[in-house]
Amino acid sequence: MRLLVRDTSLLNTPRERQYALNDFTHVDFLIFETMSRRPIAAVEVDGWAFHRPGSVQAERDALKNDICARCGIPLLRFSTTGSREKEGLLHLLKPLYT
Repeated sequence: MRLLVRDTSLLNTPRERQYALNDFTHVDFLIFETMSRRPIAAVEVDGWAFHRPGSVQAERDALKNDICARCGIPLLRFSTTGSREKEGLLHLLKPLYT
């Protein structure tokens, strides 16, 4: 994440800064422009048991959601329970290529 957050002034709290700048905080997949290396979108694949509501990971997910939103990076989350992944990804990318 620290490579995606180019403007740390967008992070509102010390907790957000700590989380976003941690070397171990990452996104599962990143879609970016080849030439400019500008991030287009991030994709997270969430295991239901590990990311269930109320879990510590769910709190981290909320932090990541907020950080990505502030940095202008669309974040798409897929559950491992089968959540129409193909349709969601196409919906996210379509405006970028039409």
